[in-house]
Amino acid sequence: MLKSFIKYLGCLSLCAIASLSFTSCDNDDNEFVIGDKGCYLLFQHCPADSVRTAANTYAEGEINADCLDMIVLVVSKLHKDLWIDLYQPYYLAANKGIEQQLSTFLDPNGEYNGNVPIHFDYTTKVCKSITIKMYDKDKNFVMDLTDKARFHYKDNSYLGDEKFHSVIINSQGNVVGTMPLDLTISQYLAYKPMVFTRAHFIFPDIKKDIVNTGNYLEIEIELENGNTLIANTIKK
Repeated sequence: MLKSFIKYLGCLSLCAIASLSFTSCDNDDNEFVIGDKGCYLLFQHCPADSVRTAANTYAEGEINADCLDMIVLVVSKLHKDLWIDLYQPYYLAANKGIEQQLSTFLDPNGEYNGNVPIHFDYTTKVCKSITIKMYDKDKNFVMDLTDKARFHYKDNSYLGDEKFHSVIINSQGNVVGTMPLDLTISQYLAYKPMVFTRAHFIFPDIKKDIVNTGNYLEIEIELENGNTLIANTIKK
């Protein structure tokens, strides 16, 4: 029964996100077109103490490129919930200043006033550096891909989730705006950003099948607090 209920909630959330649509915006124009008014924005302050990644998650034809791609999720480590005997992510206390800005930016007209949550995770850990490297199946270094990576998202995705989460918050706790499409890593770091919770990279000069021979990607994210998050695309 519990599993069925959780799946039901997941379906509700998916339907809610599916109704979201918006237009592109920059620092001077942050007006989103809101879809389903039965939803509300649920902000969650992620501790940014773990990272997960996978390669080639875009389906064929999903973006206008046949290139290598990589999704990266900065998340919370799982902790055991003693009440329901499950491992779950945990979140920090809300940063009201950031959440108020996000609410104004994402929902300037206050139309998210319903009962179904649309989750938006954010962090308050400043990103110092990002490196992405490729290794072969024997763990030998192949190449550094950091300068070849471009932040990307599906514009007008039917779920609306990638662009929705591509918001930059700088080290001063200010919402800068939506991430420009195809931003380089060095350009991203110039914002002195709080590290993203979700990013999708494409590598325009590299074909998808480069990882079919056992090659894998590894990302290393150094935070200003001294922590370093590392993950690779080897399938577990």
